Amino acid sequence: MRSSKRAVFCIGAAIVTSGLLVGLIFPPKALSQQPDAGRKDIVREEGPGSRFDQGRKWAVAIGVNDYLDPTVPDLRYCVDDARLVAATLTEHCGYPAEGVLLMTDDQQKPHLRPLAINLRKQVASWLKLAGPGDTVLVFFSGHGFLDSEGRGYLAPQDCDRESLELTGLRTEKLRDLLAECRATQKLLVLDCCHAGAVKSGDLAGPASAELGAAFKDAAGLITLTSCRGKEFSREWEGKRHGLFTYFLDQGLRGAADYDGNLLVDSDELYRFTFEKVATTARRELNAQQTPVRYIPTDVVGVFILGRMRRAWRADLDTLRPRPPALGPLDPAAYPPTVRRLLEMGEKHRLEGDYANAVKVYDSVLQLDPRNRAALQRRGAARLAQGDEVGALLDFELSGRAPLPLVVLAPKAHLQQGRKINATLSQGQSVEVTELKDDWAWVTSVDGNASTKGWIKREALVKPPAQPQPAASAQNRNDGWEEMDAVSIARELRNLRDALDYAQSDEEEDAIREQIESYEDALDMID
Repeated sequence: MRSSKRAVFCIGAAIVTSGLLVGLIFPPKALSQQPDAGRKDIVREEGPGSRFDQGRKWAVAIGVNDYLDPTVPDLRYCVDDARLVAATLTEHCGYPAEGVLLMTDDQQKPHLRPLAINLRKQVASWLKLAGPGDTVLVFFSGHGFLDSEGRGYLAPQDCDRESLELTGLRTEKLRDLLAECRATQKLLVLDCCHAGAVKSGDLAGPASAELGAAFKDAAGLITLTSCRGKEFSREWEGKRHGLFTYFLDQGLRGAADYDGNLLVDSDELYRFTFEKVATTARRELNAQQTPVRYIPTDVVGVFILGRMRRAWRADLDTLRPRPPALGPLDPAAYPPTVRRLLEMGEKHRLEGDYANAVKVYDSVLQLDPRNRAALQRRGAARLAQGDEVGALLDFELSGRAPLPLVVLAPKAHLQQGRKINATLSQGQSVEVTELKDDWAWVTSVDGNASTKGWIKREALVKPPAQPQPAASAQNRNDGWEEMDAVSIARELRNLRDALDYAQSDEEEDAIREQIESYEDALDMID
């Protein structure tokens, strides 16, 4: 009995002592923060999609075709690649147009051309705009070189092979700029060492992976490169884009959304480009091309790179409809009234309000019938509406024909007269240059221009929207009833401004006729 009491006393003393020790080591405040035993606290962590939505989105897209140094061979599709990526980010991935810096050698503004001084200044300034929680994507398509000491350079338009240190963009410099960038998510994409540039007597530049190696330990940066060592980055003539960039674009548009959550992340994008590029290079181009990815040890998880507006459907979206890459508008290239209308139309189009977008572009073309930006964008809006006839006409007028479509039927015959030239299957891409009744004239199948013939339009796309009957004299002004006086007055002000920029008597007469119509409508409302 005495021994049992002694045991109880020892246990009690031990509990008191341990309690004192715990109190010394963990203050009461700390203990109060610990969950009760047996209690299951649920911590709801903010998902990566929410973080992507809340942060700002920034991008730099650089493409160089024409090099000033005669010893550097020119390229064909790098400018188109950069424009395609810029357009996809703004139209499909949630990036604002004002957040995308496009630098190509066909830019009208001198400071947006990819010269060495511009790249160093503009890219550095752009990356400084990003802050914590933001997403940054940098894309470069062009040449890259190594100097005699093995240091890598991206080649600006005025790059001199004999003076890379002065005229090239050092990969280490770009790495430092990206390291200083405060964005939470940073992705670098390099599409370099183009096979099409390796001509007789030319020396191939380093593979993208060799240039990308400079970024493999860059803090907080994931790097995707178009090919590994001793491989070339192929230009795909059938698509008029680089092979790697073509599938990068498809992935960003939603084809890489494997889990169907309407988000494209860095793992999904690499998996998609790796599989598609390697397979297509082998089957279509009889070549080897293997994209490479670098992830530093401090990057945990995945980066969200784009949010889709709707789920990707391979049978509809892979190539149908495939409007041209339009790129951001250049505000300085147009008179104030035309610029405002283009911006208004672009807003409607990007929001999916295609009917109002077409109306606004109609207004632009009444002021400037040759405005290529309005024609291209109206064509894209019409194509999204299902009006392939109107889209084809707009693309032809703007110089962007033929019309890219895809076969939707399980099988469809391509024929001339009674002769069947080919049997096409679902998902094959075609280019159409003429629409006649129920038939479409195909000039290319999967990039092969030797396959031609007529195909039933219903096998390609949904029937185009039926045109509305023309307004009669009695109901010609019915449309004005849908506009209030403020809207009509605003249009009148825009039209009067446009008079100052009329370039011919005919154009001035057309504007004055519209002004009279709006004034009559305003009198009717009053």
